[in-house]
Amino acid sequence: KIVEQKDATPSEQAIREVNVGCYVFDCRSLFTALDEIRPNNKQQEYYLTDCASILLGKGQRVLAAKKLDIVEALGVNTRAELVKVHRALQQGFLERLLSEGVTIVDPSQVSIDLRARIGADTVIAPFTTITGPAIIGANCRIGPHAHVGPQAVLVDGTTVGPFESVG
Repeated sequence: KIVEQKDATPSEQAIREVNVGCYVFDCRSLFTALDEIRPNNKQQEYYLTDCASILLGKGQRVLAAKKLDIVEALGVNTRAELVKVHRALQQGFLERLLSEGVTIVDPSQVSIDLRARIGADTVIAPFTTITGPAIIGANCRIGPHAHVGPQAVLVDGTTVGPFESVG
């Protein structure tokens, strides 16, 4: 059951989960459920979230996916919020690369597209930019002040020196 905070009972308010508002429906089932939604709440509003209960009541399967990283579910309504979310996603991505054996000399001084793939034991020097779905093999040396573009496919052991641009 998905309820608005304003409509929640005290026991429902004690639940520490939130609905981030991302859904996938079978179209026919959704349209059938939409016809049955009623404004049975304090605000007298129609809630899309009621479709889950309606479909369950009809014996259909409804699944919820838990997302442990709240950053991936943050809403963006302003440019400032967009910057915050981008920074948080970038930080998580850089931490993942580090844990996979990529050396990033100064993570605060690089920009690496979340679609890039980088092999273990590659070293990324400061002021390097990697854009798009670039592919960088293992044991590479990139930068400083280098640019690796979205078309780049660098084989293992490649060096992209200072101020060079590839791809």
